[in-house]
Amino acid sequence: MKQVIVVCGIIIEKGKVLCVLRERESLEGGNWEFPGGKVEFGESPPSALKRELMEELSIDTNIENPVAVSSAIIDQKHYVMIAFQTSIENGEIELNVGQEYRWVGSNEFRSMNFAALDVPMLDSITYLLTDVSRNL
Repeated sequence: MKQVIVVCGIIIEKGKVLCVLRERESLEGGNWEFPGGKVEFGESPPSALKRELMEELSIDTNIENPVAVSSAIIDQKHYVMIAFQTSIENGEIELNVGQEYRWVGSNEFRSMNFAALDVPMLDSITYLLTDVSRNL
């Protein structure tokens, strides 16, 4: 079975985390996710995330520490996703793929449909949001 490594950025501002809506035509289209994408051959996970966030959202980011890992079998492939705490260094969010984005508090997670790889991370991200809010 083919393994695919993907990365996502947990970008927190004002006690909320950035979520994006997957394009309808994509795998798991119409579900929410934390922004990111596939790690390409020869890339490190942090450099792949930095590239993906620039391509998708037009933002230059600082990739910090990993905060969660999940895996799932989807469409006959084994996906492993690494989530990194990430901050925006430069730029304003500008969607380049035509998807919607939203800043979401942890109390809103349960009412949203997340992609399969993102669901197992919700508890870790809720904890991270609580921890960050305490330090504001």
